[in-house]
Amino acid sequence: MEPSRESSLRPIQYRHLNVSQNQIRLLSFESTPSCASLRLSLSYVSLNDWKLEYLSFRDQKKPTLSTSKLCEAWKERSEFTLATPKHDIDTNVARFNWGDYTCLSYAWGDCAGKKSTIFVDGIATSVSKRLEAALWWIQSSYECRLGMKVWLDALCINQADAIDRGAHVLRVKDIFGWAFAVTVWTKEDDDLHVLGLSPPGERLLLCEVVLNQYGKQVLEEILGVKERHWGMANEEDDQIRTLVQDVDELVFDQYHYSDSDDEDDFGFGSLHLRDLVCVELMQMFQKKYWSRLWIIQELAVSCMTSTVHWRESVFHLSTLRTIADILRTHSKAKQASKSEIWKIIKPGLDLLAFSVSDDTEHLLDDASIRELRVLAARANCSLPQDRIYALLGLFPSSVSSIVTIDYNREPTEVIAEFTSAVPQWMVPPVGDEQSVSIGLEAAT
Repeated sequence: MEPSRESSLRPIQYRHLNVSQNQIRLLSFESTPSCASLRLSLSYVSLNDWKLEYLSFRDQKKPTLSTSKLCEAWKERSEFTLATPKHDIDTNVARFNWGDYTCLSYAWGDCAGKKSTIFVDGIATSVSKRLEAALWWIQSSYECRLGMKVWLDALCINQADAIDRGAHVLRVKDIFGWAFAVTVWTKEDDDLHVLGLSPPGERLLLCEVVLNQYGKQVLEEILGVKERHWGMANEEDDQIRTLVQDVDELVFDQYHYSDSDDEDDFGFGSLHLRDLVCVELMQMFQKKYWSRLWIIQELAVSCMTSTVHWRESVFHLSTLRTIADILRTHSKAKQASKSEIWKIIKPGLDLLAFSVSDDTEHLLDDASIRELRVLAARANCSLPQDRIYALLGLFPSSVSSIVTIDYNREPTEVIAEFTSAVPQWMVPPVGDEQSVSIGLEAAT
């Protein structure tokens, strides 16, 4: 677990967690005027303290649903809005006797060295502008307005205590996998308009609308990866034309769209909606967030209703995963694109497509291990030990029990233990266009 760059004028007073009760620390927002510094308080709760109603629901659904899909199914059974009384939220929506929680997944570090002050349990704490911005948004989010708490690694782990950091290494998967929702925060101060696309995210939002209203097949059709026979469903055709007419008219031309392979340096011929979607993905994937090693497992286990925040746009994680699946399948059918833009977005698409099973003893097969190895080699972390620790929760206990989690150990010792348990990690990947290594070097 990366040591936080967030600091306090005096240390936050953390209590030890009760491991036998599966305790975690969560943050709650206190009433804060918009012109004042954020104020939060820490609470200590057990992830074993499920409500009986949820346990009954889980026992009925568990054989067929993963943890994240179980959470989604629980949400669907409960109709609630911001007008729903708190008592009804606590009774019908919250899964734990103490309430419920969400997680924040974000990029560490400062935005050009800028800092802000927030208060945790009354203690002034210096945090990055990026984290402060994320917290302000989460405070007004749907879940927190319903009274839910928040988990984020920088403040819910005692970053000054190597033992506490190490104790959370194997818990990140469960903390994110059991969260009611996850907020993926990719925003940065230096976001710019690129290639005249304004506002960035417009085409991705269009994809989400089409996916929600008409399904994956229609999205494939307007992205030009499947042929659509216009006129076969006149009413639907008119509705789709209305949706996209201000975005990209070339979507309607079945014989005139770019394959995004070899037309020019970026792979463009005449721009098609698919090309514009790829440009927006390229802009989004260039944010620092997408290069973090720890997000591999955070995203892999997050529920599909989690949200991704980029500039002023918000998408569901499920939308981006569906787009990734469509584009990757299309690329394979065309024997892999060689365009420059494809080389830029492919790592991000691979990351979105990566997922794991809930079965802690059979999480990764050999193919998944090869995928994970490539993803990890592309990613950055600040501590060399995290080259292994950031991924360890995805492996069964037969692997994780062999690796001693201690940030004071030599990185070479950590990698030796890991590769003795996972010898496939040393086998070079076949067929990937990028040269990757297992390197223990770390980058911030």
